[in-house]
Amino acid sequence: MDTLLLVTRYAATLIGMALLVAAGIACLRGEKIAALACVPAAMILLFANLDRVDSFKVGASSIEAKLTQKITDAQRIIDQMRHLAVNTAKSLIQLRENSNALVTSLDFPAEDAYKATVLQSLKDMDLSADVIKEVEQSDSNVVIAFYAYAAFRFASDGFLPDEKKRREFDTAYVALSDSQKHSPDELEALYNRFHVDGTKFASYMEDFRYYVANKEQRRKDVWARRETWGYGRTSPGSVFPLQ
Repeated sequence: MDTLLLVTRYAATLIGMALLVAAGIACLRGEKIAALACVPAAMILLFANLDRVDSFKVGASSIEAKLTQKITDAQRIIDQMRHLAVNTAKSLIQLRENSNALVTSLDFPAEDAYKATVLQSLKDMDLSADVIKEVEQSDSNVVIAFYAYAAFRFASDGFLPDEKKRREFDTAYVALSDSQKHSPDELEALYNRFHVDGTKFASYMEDFRYYVANKEQRRKDVWARRETWGYGRTSPGSVFPLQ
């Protein structure tokens, strides 16, 4: 009996394959109606190998399942590309800003324009507002360091009574830890210790404090002009001429 089944299976398989080949040749010759022969050929092959088939399903639902899987795979790839784009955007922004964070010749308007372009590219990818904000704030360490250095320059570059006091202030500032330098409260305490009149820097210190708390600029227009008040263009003593 097993031998008979084996012979039957091989015979049916050969017949099914023969029908498929014949249908294929006929179709190549332009006899499109011959394509119908593929159906019985496929059925013969199927029933000849039923023991090797776990499940068989023909219908709209099976096609839908395949399409759903393809769509899921495509969405997964899109999500991976978006994730890569976000990480790349963070790296590009930080690389550009960190490499020149404390260089006075840096073109800050160009830096801001570059960051805006990167963010716009992410917006065009329909990323969520939270993700855009995350990238926008990815350079917060550079921004905070800028405010801290500006506070240091304010006192050291002209608002101390003499050279000796300035050297002492510089030494005290350098001795601070990074977390202390990046704290408006710690810097104000340093001002008080050396009797620095911080009146002209008060509004910038508020901007600093606001940014540390919110990772957003309190006065975006003032931040855009940060080269003028952060580094100054004139001699010591007039680094912060404007509020």
